[in-house]
Amino acid sequence: MGANGFGASLCKARELNGYTQRQLAKRLGPGVAASTLSRWETGQMRPRQDRVRQSSASPS
Repeated sequence: MGANGFGASLCKARELNGYTQRQLAKRLGPGVAASTLSRWETGQMRPRQDRVRQSSASPS
């Protein structure tokens, strides 16, 4: 599957902030592995809505 709008935006934001997938996954907390983040970025999976709200509220 190709990158979707959400996944492409997530990848761009992650890279602009200097995070690897592993670093961002750790920052997002339990239940988010680097492989999960990769699937979100490539459009293979979508995050749960509560996870999106949690990550958008996380301080930088």
